Amino acid sequence: MPGMNCFWFMIFSQMEASTLSCTVRMNQPSDLFDLLFSFSIFVIKSLCIWQQEIEGHVGLH
Repeated sequence: MPGMNCFWFMIFSQMEASTLSCTVRMNQPSDLFDLLFSFSIFVIKSLCIWQQEIEGHVGLH
């Protein structure tokens, strides 16, 4: 199934983000780092969705 790896990757990324944010907050609070990390996760998700869209369109034709 196309996109399944992407789906699991997104879940894993969310878990990583939470864990990393916790660690960073305990050691040295950094809003900028949190923002940067959240943004990178957002970009990855967008790319995943975009990839699925393309695969869907290619599959139709």
